[in-house]
Amino acid sequence: MIKSKLIALAALIGGIFTAHAQLSTNTINITGATWDDASTLNGYFTVIYNNGTPQSVLTLDIVTGDGLFPGYHYLYNVENTDDTIAAPYFDALQGIDWPANEVVSHTFDVTRGLNIDWTGNNPGALYLGAPQGLHSSEIYYVDGFQIRDLTTEGGSVSTPEPTSTALAAIGGLSMLILRRRNK
Repeated sequence: MIKSKLIALAALIGGIFTAHAQLSTNTINITGATWDDASTLNGYFTVIYNNGTPQSVLTLDIVTGDGLFPGYHYLYNVENTDDTIAAPYFDALQGIDWPANEVVSHTFDVTRGLNIDWTGNNPGALYLGAPQGLHSSEIYYVDGFQIRDLTTEGGSVSTPEPTSTALAAIGGLSMLILRRRNK
């Protein structure tokens, strides 16, 4: 009787960790990307995925350089700093008739915006797209409307956060123990 209760408990714990492992986070690092005015884009953002689909932005820290218009430091939910943008949101999702995922960020006074696009749930680079369609861009609304488009991908391979990997491993180990005990 005790043995069957332990097996049931192991199955429950394994199921909980396996289900939680469907949520994952990936950090997308941007280094050396350039806009069409030769200014730069550097930083990172962390996305929470649910079953491979972007769900929300956990953190964002991206710096754009001076060029056609002044650069800016976009900050959202970065420890020990004040946010410089409102909560980012998804304007396009790759799994829903779009060629890429797109996260949109706007300053609180809506004088500028940043659209960052990428493909897949473990991207190694940003998505360039086409200026008349979905693409990475920065918009400036002071003294008229100005836009600059990304011309180099500038990404680096991102990796799942350690917590997601650990939870998946624990869930798999629990299921393996359960299966072995049932033989």
